[in-house]
Amino acid sequence: MSLLHPDEVEIDDDTIRRLVHRQFPDWDHLALVPAGHGTDNHMLRLGEDLVVRLPRKPGTAVDVAKEQAWLPRLAPHLPLAIPEPVAQGRPGDGYPFPWSVYRWVEGTELDPDAVENLARLGRELAGFIRALQGIDLMGAQRAKPLLSYRGGSLRDRSRATSENFAACRCLTALDIDLDKLESIWAAAMELDEPTVPHTWMHTDIKPSNLLVRDGVLVGVIDFGGLSVGDPTCEHAPPGIFLP
Repeated sequence: MSLLHPDEVEIDDDTIRRLVHRQFPDWDHLALVPAGHGTDNHMLRLGEDLVVRLPRKPGTAVDVAKEQAWLPRLAPHLPLAIPEPVAQGRPGDGYPFPWSVYRWVEGTELDPDAVENLARLGRELAGFIRALQGIDLMGAQRAKPLLSYRGGSLRDRSRATSENFAACRCLTALDIDLDKLESIWAAAMELDEPTVPHTWMHTDIKPSNLLVRDGVLVGVIDFGGLSVGDPTCEHAPPGIFLP
């Protein structure tokens, strides 16, 4: 497995098998099959009905408890399948973080180029987002662990964004009008802060987190960015799907 982050831990299949064997011996007979390596998590399918998901770095490990606590409470209110926590694993056998076992959600990763009915997909996705934003916060607030830079104030991102623009100007082959982008950012910084009420947010609606069966959207996965904040954060999908 290639490492993507400087603080990432190495995870191999043998370690995962030992973790399952020691902590969940009732599942020891089930086959472990690679199920994808996301940016933040390592995943293996466990038998036909389960998937093991292990954080790759400390910053992602804090999401385990959040997902374990909130996903079961959100799922009954949503029109599409989301990950269902079945068990939570402990650090061990050289692996330093908590980890999760979820119910497997059957489906294939969405390929935007293969969408035959973009209007239907848009309605299905919009229905999911509306349902998520309509769920009562149940006492949740915009604070750790339900805090993400997405859905927050643009001014909170001012310094980091300026640093990123400066870094981009050092890239000689970058074919982007940085002056135009910086002018758009500067104009956005002059706008009044939004006053809309905070809602639940997925924050990472993208094709790799959407599952389809027979061309129909059936599931939304990877709630590591689950948070509370400005609901306009979820307006990003049109920019991903539209040419």
